[in-house]
Amino acid sequence: MDKRIKILHLEDSLKDSELIRSIIEGGDIEHEYFLADNEKDFINILETEDIDIILSDYSLPDYDGNEALKFVRENYFYTPFLFVTGTMGENAAIESMLNGATDYVLKHKLERLVPAIKRATELLVANKKLAFQNEEKEKRAAELIVANKELVYQNEEKEKRAAELIIANKELAFQNQEKEKRAAELVVANKELVFQNKEKEKRAAELVIVNKELNKSQQELRKFAMHLQNVREEEKIALAREIHDDLAQISVALKIDLGMFERKLSKGIEATTLEELLSKLKDFSGQVDNTIKSARRIINGLRPELIELLGFEEACKSYLLDFEETHHVSSQFESTILNLNIDLEQSVALFRILQEALNNIIKHAKATLVTVQLTNPADKLVMEIVDNGVGFDENHKGRQDSYGMIGMKERVFLLDGNLVITSKVGKGTSVKVEIPYHSIHHSVEL
Repeated sequence: MDKRIKILHLEDSLKDSELIRSIIEGGDIEHEYFLADNEKDFINILETEDIDIILSDYSLPDYDGNEALKFVRENYFYTPFLFVTGTMGENAAIESMLNGATDYVLKHKLERLVPAIKRATELLVANKKLAFQNEEKEKRAAELIVANKELVYQNEEKEKRAAELIIANKELAFQNQEKEKRAAELVVANKELVFQNKEKEKRAAELVIVNKELNKSQQELRKFAMHLQNVREEEKIALAREIHDDLAQISVALKIDLGMFERKLSKGIEATTLEELLSKLKDFSGQVDNTIKSARRIINGLRPELIELLGFEEACKSYLLDFEETHHVSSQFESTILNLNIDLEQSVALFRILQEALNNIIKHAKATLVTVQLTNPADKLVMEIVDNGVGFDENHKGRQDSYGMIGMKERVFLLDGNLVITSKVGKGTSVKVEIPYHSIHHSVEL
């Protein structure tokens, strides 16, 4: 960074403030750190220091995080404001973003803090540039006022000299020369005025474009936040349904069978043959196996444990096999990479993108074949998901701005990668994800 940024942290827990400060210091951020634990100190630091970024807990004993956000937005509009808290619920998080918060980071996910501060720093630079442009605009407007006053003054001088012409004919030649000279100066001044007006219009047009992009980004964030809330509620409903339909029913059936078997045994062991006993035990074992499979399927839906057990590639193959059996769509998995080496965060993000892409294929594509390819060109890891479905018109913004697309873009952004989606009507769709990847291993031919 070009200079040290000043960070003001509103936090009543000394332990939490020391932890967060240590994370910032370890995040390659040149900064100066200020701590306040009450409203008075918070406002005093804002008034005496040129604060660049504000971090705030959501709940404090005598001061509310939303009150702090309101004060900052009313008095320091361009200063980024991030909630760093362990008590913020989903509804509160959405409300804070709508009220002007730049971002929020939960204390049990502090690995997001440094990237969030860096993004806020980039936003700060853009805000300062915008403020500078506004100041330049006001400055040029003031200059135009001065030039107009000068023009009025020159007109008054012109009238004064015209009166002097009536009084003194001997001064006529001299006054005409002065008049022509000042007329030439007016031409120069008018050209400068025209140039300044064009510059003003140019900067106004640039501001309109910047504001449109900013509004578009804010609208996407609001839409995605609402979508995340709906997705979580749908996942809870689906989880409850799976537990009821699978685990609960299997458990009830097992309990009923055990009860009946207990009553039969209570009549005497002689009434039950060894063959019947072994058969019943085998049935019980099968029901327990089904329970375990259901539990694993539910757990895998919440977090793909196959990634940790088998690795990313095998987890993808297993998921594609289940996808093929469930939806009757043929699938292929191809990789040119030997000994793929990516961390768990990258694996989970790529796996979720694969799930979202396959979900879109089922909803929209009407495809009969899906191909997933992993390649390693030029220090990049590329995952491409191709289907032979109906495709869509890339100029139709409804598909590009859908919640699923926004979710994939967010995941790729967090991996410092790139997402490219290409499609043609009747020609299928390709979803290509590129992320940085460095490996000493060589690729093999498909």
